[in-house]
Amino acid sequence: DKVAPSGVGFNIEGAWFFTPNIGVGGQAKVGRYADLMEKGALGGGHITDPKPLNSLAVQGGLFYNLTLDSDERWHLGAKALAGVAKNHYQKNEVVDNEGTLLGHLEHSPIEHLTATLGLSLRYVAADNLGVRLFVDYNWMRTGATYTPTTGSPKNFAAYRTPLSVGIAFDAMLW
Repeated sequence: DKVAPSGVGFNIEGAWFFTPNIGVGGQAKVGRYADLMEKGALGGGHITDPKPLNSLAVQGGLFYNLTLDSDERWHLGAKALAGVAKNHYQKNEVVDNEGTLLGHLEHSPIEHLTATLGLSLRYVAADNLGVRLFVDYNWMRTGATYTPTTGSPKNFAAYRTPLSVGIAFDAMLW
């Protein structure tokens, strides 16, 4: 079992459309996400004080825009981005149900791959101002090491796939 991921993120995004529908661009984002580990992966223990992982990512890729009405107020958007991300270093104690220390779980601050697929619906409220509802599916690979008090360390390739849902305000330069 996994705990449902939760967190908060902020990003800045931009794209240049070389046709009315297709563009290239990128985004930089910071996020704070729940740390997910498979149940039982920590030798039957749990983290005493779980903290979210802070992450910074830079991505680039393709953007798509489809105008939905003749007034050009409603737009359907899509994006496919890939890049690199880095988490901050974090070390947590792992204990059993009685509070006995079983070991430590460490997240290394190494760069790793990340990708985002997104859909959005934008309403152009004024000449250069839009409001957008979006859903982004994020894929991130991170590394962690569980070091028990007795025994050998175990390395994990942890994958997180937070789904981001939100609202954005767009400044459009055209």
